[in-house]
Amino acid sequence: MPHETDALVEYDIQDVDSEGIDKLYRITWKDTGSSVLVRTADSIFHGKGLFCAQDCIPAGQRLDHYHGVICTRQEADRLHTSNMDSYSLFSSDVVVPYPHLPGRFCNDSVVLPDSDEGPLVYLKTANAKFEETPEALIVRTISDIQQDEEIIISYGEVREVGRILQVQFVTIES
Repeated sequence: MPHETDALVEYDIQDVDSEGIDKLYRITWKDTGSSVLVRTADSIFHGKGLFCAQDCIPAGQRLDHYHGVICTRQEADRLHTSNMDSYSLFSSDVVVPYPHLPGRFCNDSVVLPDSDEGPLVYLKTANAKFEETPEALIVRTISDIQQDEEIIISYGEVREVGRILQVQFVTIES
């Protein structure tokens, strides 16, 4: 089983299909020893999604942390041609996540409008959120997530010409 580790978590990663596309991740937090089991699979919202792979992930549970290369949006667009899973920080820099991170597969259920004036339509309520903390950008559940349920995050409503640019619903908990 491939293994990735950093200062906050350990990832145990296992292929769940013969092509090695979809993965099963056990994410263990080093400070508490708590872990979650999630998997990637095709999403009805966008490409690949992240799904609960255990009976239930309770509300308030840390799922993953988003980390990678921090750079300006222009650098991210130039250096990372597949920049669809970057996170815009309030400092105007972006985090382009490392490829082994399961949290980068959290989708939004939003349907973008045909024009900038049109309303955003959400097909499913978010069950997780991003939290900017001094240590990391955390992905945390905001409701119980049942086995095989997709993990959905609202990317926010700031947009320009039909593109979502920055997360606006970030809560920092003390």
